[in-house]
Order: sequence, then structure tokens, then C-alpha cells
Amino acid sequence: MNRKTLMVSGLLVCLLGLGLLSISYASNISNPFIIIKGVLRLEINDTQIEKISDNPLILIGKQSTDIINYMSNLGYIFETQEGSGYFFNKDNETIILTSEQFTKKYITWRLNN
Repeated sequence: MNRKTLMVSGLLVCLLGLGLLSISYASNISNPFIIIKGVLRLEINDTQIEKISDNPLILIGKQSTDIINYMSNLGYIFETQEGSGYFFNKDNETIILTSEQFTKKYITWRLNN
């Protein structure tokens, strides 16, 4: 390879690294690949919600109504939304999912313990 090709390759690697760091920083998720994987599954599988982490539970989707439908299918009743918190109830147990806009197109929800 010549010097110009090496410089371009190095620049691309640096830009990719900066992109992954910005995803990690913006989403407060240490592993940006799980978000990328979740977004790809949403788009390829044409699903509404994808689980991207189990501990802590983190879900990704496109619309706030998607999380309400997803939780309803799990037997939870949507109670209210206060700010970024979505309150669900099942068998007198209340759980709160906190939303965070990831990009203009995607939202993540995290289970607060």
C-alpha cells in the first residue's frame, strides 16, 4: 500500500472510533455495538421494540406507543408518563421505564430499579 492509502485508512478508523465513542457517550451505554445491533434488528426484522440489554434492561424502539404496546403484551398496564418516566403496573407492582431520545428516529428505555 502506498502512503496515501494508509493515511485514508487511518483517518477512517479514527472517524469510526470517534463515532462509536459518541454513541456510547450520548446513550450512557458502555457498549455502543449493542445499540447498533438493536437498530439493525429493528430495521431488518421490522419489529417495534428490541431488547438490547438484560442487565440493566434496555429496550430500543421508534415511538413511545411501541413501548406501551410491548409492555401491554407482557401484562403490564400503562398508568402514566411523567417527563421521561413511563409508569406501568402489574399485580400491584409498579415499574418505571425511563426514556432517552437516542437519535431523531430511535428511543431507548431503561428499567429503573
